[in-house]
Amino acid sequence: MTTQIRITEAAPSDAAELASIHIAARRDAMPYLPTLHSDEDTVRWFVARLAEIPAAFRVARTDRDIVGYFVLHDGQLQDLYVQPHHQGRGVGSALLDAAKSLSPRKIVLSTFQQNTEARAFYEARGFREIGRTDGDNEERLPDIQYEWDGAVTRTTRRYCR
Repeated sequence: MTTQIRITEAAPSDAAELASIHIAARRDAMPYLPTLHSDEDTVRWFVARLAEIPAAFRVARTDRDIVGYFVLHDGQLQDLYVQPHHQGRGVGSALLDAAKSLSPRKIVLSTFQQNTEARAFYEARGFREIGRTDGDNEERLPDIQYEWDGAVTRTTRRYCR
């Protein structure tokens, strides 16, 4: 049975649930990350971010729960996380498709070089590597910058039909 996923704008009242998804997904997929903030600090950070840029947040909802989210601000995909027990069910793809529809020309993002699953996810969906860092982030871990060019994707689709 396939679960129906709806992508909607996040509400300020979603902050704690989004923080919970963020924390759980990072701990599950990236156990190598250093713990830099308490869970309570992460919730406060989400409350502040939702207040500052509310239109940038989208959530993936089932009938009962929020199961994932993304933050897309000025063409930069800052976050895309799915609750660990909902991964592999199309939630991430639905979120990324929604992000592409909101920013149809271009999206840029960074992911840790060590996060091979995220890298494979983005590369399989048309993102190409545009740079690397030696750890110019809070975690001090090397990352990769990716870009999705909507114009290239549309041109490719037109010629591949």
